[in-house]
Amino acid sequence: ATLLPSRYPIPSTGTDLWISPMRRPISIVLSAAALLSPPPAASAFIPRAAGPAFSAQSLRPRATTTELGIGRLFENFLPGGNNKPTETSTRVPSVSPERVLEIKSEIKDLAAGTSNGCTASEEVRDGIAALASELEGANPTPDLSTSPRMDGSWKLTYSTNGGTSAGKLGPFVGEVEQLIRIEGREDSPDYINYVRLGGGAVEGALTATWDVLAEDKWRVKFGSVTFRVLGVPLVEKELGAEGIWRMTYLDEDFRILYAAGGVNVPKENIYILAK
Repeated sequence: ATLLPSRYPIPSTGTDLWISPMRRPISIVLSAAALLSPPPAASAFIPRAAGPAFSAQSLRPRATTTELGIGRLFENFLPGGNNKPTETSTRVPSVSPERVLEIKSEIKDLAAGTSNGCTASEEVRDGIAALASELEGANPTPDLSTSPRMDGSWKLTYSTNGGTSAGKLGPFVGEVEQLIRIEGREDSPDYINYVRLGGGAVEGALTATWDVLAEDKWRVKFGSVTFRVLGVPLVEKELGAEGIWRMTYLDEDFRILYAAGGVNVPKENIYILAK
């Protein structure tokens, strides 16, 4: 496990505050209400061209310890929109079913221990990018944006985002779950993104709906974000942001999508999720 410093600085109005280890999760959430603001652009990610797959044994992640102030709590929570349309094409699967299983297993092995990709080394990032590109060539779902395969609960395996979309809240990294409903959209939110710390003691929930732009693309409209401690809502914020999601692979238990890092940063981050 990564060792964290015993105290974490929290930006305030001219004075650094310090919180004890026992009060970190609650202090993080209570401080969030005053700090909700449009997030800065995420770091850019450009998927690499397909190439030889890297083995999990030869690419071991090198974890790092990162100390962040509470002022970066909501950085990258909302993937920004890149409204420039991209060309789509129907892919003909060129990868055997056996190789598909191998690729998915290798991606999971490489991503393990990287805190959803937040601490991944450049070697690991390059390896996962190459594997993802190879897997995209075997996408079995032609209409990804409307496929019933999208339904259900998905856990984030890896992302190049490095912010709250990857589960990062201050110096902590939690579990990220996406709940997507294709059916019954008129009765409930289409999409809920959960970030959980301490087994759910601290939870952030982002709701959204979407419009279908193409067979592989959504315009996601973010509704609200709520933070809870021990099930009690402490922070709730209505949102008006939008983002463009481009989906490149979908089967019964594995998804790959890309989202732009911000309105001024049209480059994309990759998100890999599994059931």
